[in-house]
Amino acid sequence: FVLVLGIVLAMCLLLATFILRSLVYPTFDNLQESIADSNVDRARMSLDALGANIDATNRDWSQWNETVEFLKGQRPTFIEDNLYHLTFLDLDIDTMLFFDASGKLVWGQMMDAEHGQILDFDLDQVFDPPLTPDNPLLRHDSATSRHVGLLATSRGTMLVSSRPALNSVGGGPISGTVVLGRILDAKRLDAMRKRSEGQFSLIPIQGATLDPAERKAADALLSSSGRTEHRRGDGHYLSYAMLEDVYGAPAFLMRVQTDDRITAAGVDALQLAVTLLAMTALLFVASVWVMMQRVVVQPVSGLIRHILGIRESGDLSNRIGLERDDEIGALAEQFD
Repeated sequence: FVLVLGIVLAMCLLLATFILRSLVYPTFDNLQESIADSNVDRARMSLDALGANIDATNRDWSQWNETVEFLKGQRPTFIEDNLYHLTFLDLDIDTMLFFDASGKLVWGQMMDAEHGQILDFDLDQVFDPPLTPDNPLLRHDSATSRHVGLLATSRGTMLVSSRPALNSVGGGPISGTVVLGRILDAKRLDAMRKRSEGQFSLIPIQGATLDPAERKAADALLSSSGRTEHRRGDGHYLSYAMLEDVYGAPAFLMRVQTDDRITAAGVDALQLAVTLLAMTALLFVASVWVMMQRVVVQPVSGLIRHILGIRESGDLSNRIGLERDDEIGALAEQFD
């Protein structure tokens, strides 16, 4: 009986383990995925906030009478009067470009923000496609037009803002284009990671060496309408999202790493639950075994020994004297 009971309890324990792993564990996994999605959204919002910041800076420069006059060739001292060595550092930008109404570069400068050095540059080499007059970044059809987004350059991933040059009250006609750029270097990405509560990186999908997991995620995102792809790593959760560049084309793979704490806690909880169930089952079987020994096995064994003793001795006056109010007691009384 005890053996059968143990087998039944073992089967129940296996069934409970299966239910916990098939129904409860996915709940923890879904919660972890939801947290990872939230971290991806935070990273997106951090990028959007940075884009809004550089666009607001660009608005101050593009909607200014002096800028319009400079682009028309009416203010030759504009650069000397307004752009100092520390202007780029104060504005936290690396690139400033002024184009006239025909799309011709009037003035431009790029800096190494980390070292504060002015760089020699060739627009055709830095930007791909080149910033020619037919480039969408230089086309503005209205005073409210603007282009803000990511751009892959030879110097790295750049966040750019392009606005039409207007008068100080934001009116036309459009006199040209002002482009500001900010390279997303390690320092700026670190600041964004702190705000997004997740370790993330931006990887250009063109011309970059993607590892197998990144390539698989990129291919999956490019071939489907999904917003994110998730992969489980060693103690962390990797989430991937495809970001478009300023031209609207898929260009960057954003990878966000989230600690796999929820799923790990779920696994620990399940292991604890299974352990407690197993200990409870063992304790129950042991209790039943002890009870069966005391209530059934030992009295019946004593009754058998008593009967065998009478058969060997032939003394029918020998009494077992078992006082019980159950069936075993009734049986012993009949023998007596």
